[in-house]
Amino acid sequence: MAALLLPIDWYWNPFYNLAFEEAIYRVSDGNVYVRLWRNENAVVIGRMQCAALELNINLAYKYGVRVVRRISGGGAVYHDMGNLNYTVVAPPKQIGARSPQEAYTWLARTVLEALGSLGVKAVYEPPLDVVIKGLKVAGFAAQWSNRAVLIHGTLLVETRPELVEGILLKPTLDMELTGVVRSRRRRVTRIADWAQVNVEKTCQALLDVLAEKLGNLQLAEPRRELIDKATALYKTRYSRPEWNLKLAIRLKHLLPKEVLEKLLELARPRQTSHVKPVADNPPCMAGFG
Repeated sequence: MAALLLPIDWYWNPFYNLAFEEAIYRVSDGNVYVRLWRNENAVVIGRMQCAALELNINLAYKYGVRVVRRISGGGAVYHDMGNLNYTVVAPPKQIGARSPQEAYTWLARTVLEALGSLGVKAVYEPPLDVVIKGLKVAGFAAQWSNRAVLIHGTLLVETRPELVEGILLKPTLDMELTGVVRSRRRRVTRIADWAQVNVEKTCQALLDVLAEKLGNLQLAEPRRELIDKATALYKTRYSRPEWNLKLAIRLKHLLPKEVLEKLLELARPRQTSHVKPVADNPPCMAGFG
């Protein structure tokens, strides 16, 4: 059975994209789904993270970097149009995974093969990082059940490493809280510093490896049930600070009023954010019709 490749309609809206991720997982029907996607500037935090402990709020505000919380665990990551994000949703047995760690390993090998085809030598540092000479270039997160596993991650292709590090390495608040996951902070790099590549070439390399590992990729329009679920999640959860800043509210008394106001603004979609595709499928989709 072919894996279903969802069209790469560059939505760019990080709040909608994360709602779409959860929707694929919630309405999983036994098929394998593959999705490649991008976001406009955003920090995406793990489900059990506090935004105020993960990013420099003033610097994020300066660059208009939004803040959105995902359904999966793990640490905070930076997204922009120089990133390529990738998602696989499948029954665990379809990718030979009996645990989240085995799912991470499967995805890590996929990413390493894609990078190798681009002439980039990287290594996997379990459980969540792919690195080049000690610098992080990719990471993973997952949501797991016996019915389906959602594994997704991001590749830094053309993103500015100094901006990533400025926003993520020096958060506004720095403390340990019970029940709150803190990111493992490390220096990053981008693929474009190691090979003549762009997002399009990286997209093609990743799709080629996924097609080989999954047997086949068949382009498929999202079912109406999936679109309706994503839209509902976007409206009731992901576009709201109540979801994105759930754990940060515990620390609001530690933030100056003007900083808290900035964080609240960043946790909402900008008025011009698109919830419909703003670009057609890129050339890397050719051949998967």
